[in-house]
Formats: sequence, C-alpha cells, structure tokens
Amino acid sequence: MAEAPMDRCLLEICNLDAGYGKLQILRSVCLQAAEQEIIGIIGANGAGKTTVLKAVMNLADIMGGEIYFRGTLLNRKAWYKIARMGIAFVPQKREIFSPLTVLENLEIGAYRILGNKSEMRSNLARVLEFFPQLQGKLALKAGVLSGGEQKMLSIARGLMGSPEVLLLDEPSLGLAPAVAEALFEGIRFIAQGHPSLKALLVVEQNAFLALEIAHRGYVLEGGRVVLVGSSQELLTNPHVKAAYLTA
Repeated sequence: MAEAPMDRCLLEICNLDAGYGKLQILRSVCLQAAEQEIIGIIGANGAGKTTVLKAVMNLADIMGGEIYFRGTLLNRKAWYKIARMGIAFVPQKREIFSPLTVLENLEIGAYRILGNKSEMRSNLARVLEFFPQLQGKLALKAGVLSGGEQKMLSIARGLMGSPEVLLLDEPSLGLAPAVAEALFEGIRFIAQGHPSLKALLVVEQNAFLALEIAHRGYVLEGGRVVLVGSSQELLTNPHVKAAYLTA
C-alpha cells in the first residue's frame, strides 16, 4: 500500500466515518496527501468520493475519525475557517455567479487575500495563463460561458485565494471528451505552476483522466478504500482495468 511520505504529509484522513444525517457513506477511510502530490480518488457513482472532499471541508457529517491539515484537527471547524486556512473546494456543480462578470467571479475567489492587491493581480495573471480561454471574456457575464469555460472559471476562482490544497470534485462532469482532456491538461499545468499550491486532490469518475495526472490514487467502493497505489500501479491493476478503465 502506497502512503504519503510522512515528513511531507499535508492532509491526513484517519479512519473516517462520514455521511449525511443518519445515512453513513464512508467507513474507516484513510487517506494522505503529501506536499507536491496529486491524488486521484476514483470509484463508481455512490462510492463516497464526493463525501471525502465534503468531509474535509466539514460539509458532511463526521461520525468518527479525524482529519488533519498540517497537524491541525479540522473536524469541528466551520468550512469558511477551513478555507481561510488554505484549502479550496471546487464542487462538481460549477456554482458560479451567473449574473456577475467573469472578473467579478474571480475576485470573489480572492477573499482569503483581500487587501493584498499585488498578490491578487499576480493570481489573476496566473489563472489566465492556466486558462487562456477566459482571457478575452473577463467583462462577460459568467452565465454566457460554455460548460467547459464555466468549469475553468470555477477552478480559476478556487485558485485566486492562494490555496495550499485544492479539492476538485468531478471536473470532467458533463464535458465532451475533448474538452475534458483539455481541462485536465490545464489541471496538470496548475499543479506544476501555481506557487502556493502544495497538493491537489481530484475526485473523478473518469479514472483514466484522474490517474493519468496523479502521482497516487485511491479506489473507493461502498464507502471504503479498497486499493491504494501509485497511478501506474492502479492503471495496470486488473481490477481497476476491468471495473473503471474499460470503455
């Protein structure tokens, strides 16, 4: 079982039980993300992938276990306090502000660094480098963007606050294959080029896209982690190939 190097461990989930109300989704989930790691979390619909990310942000009910960020327990912290600590969550539904312009949406994402105009300008320049499709559309209402552009905007907004950890939930959902591949190339570019970003967790039903950019991966089935390994190990694993990589 591949684990994150403990001397670089940034985010650690220990024996997590979580769900919504009385409905338990996750059971004894353990996960680690080290600095400079991309983690892919794959599995079928209903496996609990999204709940992992929501639990990190305390948007799911934690029934047992612990979640640590740089050694600080997150379990009882409000989501906005977790965000201010440096964890950004990009949900699978784009949740952009359609009546606002693209630029206004991006500026909202910079709430963590409000007052630091220089860093805000640098982050804006950087996200437009990551997603040049947004460059000429800053003055447009966000609601007129294509689905792929709206997804790019939601990820760019998450980056505007200089996060250390970025949680991406189903970034390819609803996108045409070519658009999804282009988006994941952008995500790879982000992981390599954003100065504040230390770790990236990608929940994705398209296992190939996730594992192609990840260093390590976790396979969830029935709310439990059933496999952990390097991306190459999982891409060649017979169970993963049969269950998640067959067209």
